[in-house]
Amino acid sequence: TNAAELLVFSDRCQVYKARCADFDDGKASLLGDYLPTKLGFDEGEETAIGASIVKTEYEKIIAERRQKIIISTCCHSVNTLVEKYYPEALPYLATVLSPMQAHCQKIKQEHSGVKTVFIGPCISKKAEAEAYPGLVDCVLTFEELSVWLKQEGITIEQGEDHLEESRARLFPTSGGILRTMNCDSPDYTYMVVDGIENVLAALDDIKEGRLKKCFIEMSICAGSCIGGPAMERERRRPITDTIAVNRYAGRKDFVVDQPDGKDLIKDHRF
Repeated sequence: TNAAELLVFSDRCQVYKARCADFDDGKASLLGDYLPTKLGFDEGEETAIGASIVKTEYEKIIAERRQKIIISTCCHSVNTLVEKYYPEALPYLATVLSPMQAHCQKIKQEHSGVKTVFIGPCISKKAEAEAYPGLVDCVLTFEELSVWLKQEGITIEQGEDHLEESRARLFPTSGGILRTMNCDSPDYTYMVVDGIENVLAALDDIKEGRLKKCFIEMSICAGSCIGGPAMERERRRPITDTIAVNRYAGRKDFVVDQPDGKDLIKDHRF
């Protein structure tokens, strides 16, 4: 099972993007070439590239000790929860674009005039795209993608690809952000919090001042993104999916130019 995401763009000012974890053992290379062609687009990229950009910016925040507590901001549901109901924790949200936003921004900078469409398991990404216009033009869910593929009569060839420079493919799994980062600061505690009850408990701890000097990878969905709601029920296999992602991710980072930090700033305003 691929945790990769694809961004497919064309010279017709169109773009198609998908994360492939919902499709049984489809090769990322195959999905990047074959699937876009079948759907009328030109080529594809993994949004793990955007994840690699984001994790590097997280590392900089820790190295520069910008915040006492740092909450990862890949999960828009977490961001929204903090913005609406936990204003005390608002200063601790990392002011960094999500991987979806960072990747779409990179594509738009490299290919003038393209439109970006994110496809994944998360309903909340639709709200994120609307809240921050200009980067992601449309969001579809895996369920919507599945319907589209069936309508087009497309089946995905099973297989795997192995790219050593692909560590950020771990991002959609619980603990995947931390496993991608260099967690080497002795001044910070690194922790993973996923599932709504655990998230609420952690935010209460922050509100009451019980946490100090920590980086928290936080996701609303239990199991992180691979536990997202907008997938076909028969494809929900959290344990085997996590094992597959572990096997699929490489041990080195993607080779990608890191944008200037000011270009990755995300304003959490409500």
